[in-house]
Amino acid sequence: MLKNILIVSTALSLFPVASHASDETSFYITARGGPAFFGGSEIGPSGSSITFEYETGYSFTGAIGYRFDLGTDALSLRTEFEGGYASAGISEATQFGFTFSNLGDINISRYMGNAILDIPITESFYTYWGVGLGYAVTELELNGGFEDSGGEFAYQGMIGIGYNILENLSIELGWKAYSSLEPEIGGVDFDTPLVNQAELGIQYKF
Repeated sequence: MLKNILIVSTALSLFPVASHASDETSFYITARGGPAFFGGSEIGPSGSSITFEYETGYSFTGAIGYRFDLGTDALSLRTEFEGGYASAGISEATQFGFTFSNLGDINISRYMGNAILDIPITESFYTYWGVGLGYAVTELELNGGFEDSGGEFAYQGMIGIGYNILENLSIELGWKAYSSLEPEIGGVDFDTPLVNQAELGIQYKF
């Protein structure tokens, strides 16, 4: 249900927003990272599927974007291309009532186009709200030699707060949630986990 809500809100929110808070347009680069919390997932047909639970993992991203000057002091709009990577250990897998532990890892690479709305709080502080659409490649690496991956349409949402340290340098603390449609891994559909990530970032404006 949460995945469906996120897909709909992401698609609707990507329509243009006519506001901006910056006095100048600018390119920028951003780097973010932090712990990643993977929800449960499932692979295989109903009745014989395997369910996975995951350890706390990590995720990091890098982005390059452009900030638009729309001539108002109320809001600002950023658009960016983001590449990201997340990884976590598989804590346990269950099939036919039997549970196995320490099976391997899950890795997710993402390539996203984001739209982010900045809302100023004070001269130095601001909040940001963003959504993204793109492509994610999910890889399973299981002990015993199994390794396969598959790609599918991906979506994400983000929220956070930022602080302008200097005119062209800011730090951000935020939360991001992302997932994808079901890729084919090992010849069967894989229900990818919803990943929640707490992230600390730094942004440099050119």
